[in-house]
Amino acid sequence: MKKYLYTFLIVIILIGSLLLINNLGIVSFREWGENIIKSTPFVKDYVRTDQEYEK
Repeated sequence: MKKYLYTFLIVIILIGSLLLINNLGIVSFREWGENIIKSTPFVKDYVRTDQEYEK
């Protein structure tokens, strides 16, 4: 029972710290994800940039 509690607490702490890092602007997971999508050859043809949406 303690093993599950410790695992749950570790997961909650990890998720909380990732959210904190993202909200403080230390690491932007949105930019990171956009860079991965843009670098994928078969997906980048279907992804629009902000400039394309404005046109």
